[in-house]
Amino acid sequence: MKGGGKSQALLGSPLIFLQFSSFYMDAKCATFFTKKQRGENIMPTYVCSYNAVELTQQQKSEIATRITDIHHEVTGANAFFVQVIFHEIAKGNLYVSGSPPGSGQAWLHGHIRAGRNAEVKERLVLELMAAVSEVTQIKQEDVWVYVSELAPRNMAEYGALLPLPGDEKVWFEQLPADVQRRLSDH
Repeated sequence: MKGGGKSQALLGSPLIFLQFSSFYMDAKCATFFTKKQRGENIMPTYVCSYNAVELTQQQKSEIATRITDIHHEVTGANAFFVQVIFHEIAKGNLYVSGSPPGSGQAWLHGHIRAGRNAEVKERLVLELMAAVSEVTQIKQEDVWVYVSELAPRNMAEYGALLPLPGDEKVWFEQLPADVQRRLSDH
């Protein structure tokens, strides 16, 4: 068996990849959050890439809503910060164990800013796994989730490197005025 064991069962599976990136947002935007939430808020971007499965507009909308709701509930971040982008991978551009996938498998890969506690990350992973399984009808045991943490200075958004923990206010105040207004309007 090529690749051996369980990898053979993956062939022929539709795949969904969710990548999420996030950073803490407090700064001048602290008025958006309760005192309890400050220091735990992030601005995430979720990229949902998929192959060998067709997602309807309704499914995409439901996935985006569920991701937004879960992220808001688990992290305390305001829902208006959550972005979800869908990207379909063309047939023949994705391989698992050296072969194109078929049906019944999903992967969620998240890139988040380092510093979250294990409980928050575990809850986020488990709730996202359950939601994607429910919306796509892929069995939960076939939805795999990975979370990778990145140092804040290894990411840039809004034209600036992301701040180190505790430096959010200074970072926000150094953003261009139009970006500050756009973020404050939410």
